Amino acid sequence: MTGRELRFTLQKAGISYRIFGENIGKSEDTIQRWISRNEIIGEAYIVGLGKLLTRRKMLTIEAQWLEFQAKENGDRLILTDGSSVNMIYGVRK
Repeated sequence: MTGRELRFTLQKAGISYRIFGENIGKSEDTIQRWISRNEIIGEAYIVGLGKLLTRRKMLTIEAQWLEFQAKENGDRLILTDGSSVNMIYGVRK
């Protein structure tokens, strides 16, 4: 998970940086730095996020994140060979 995805997840869940930080033993400033620098968040800290949310809520937010990314990327589907397909027109790029 990146800092950007963490920000999205915390916003959707209604969890403040302070509450998340307290739960994982980090300061609010550290959480803010991870997000502002879009750092890669370690798996151990993501497990801490799982303690604050139900599995169902985590899966819902993850689906919303993927939808958000698809819209942001111009609705392009990236194929395993690295090429992309415009999902609206089906044109391979």
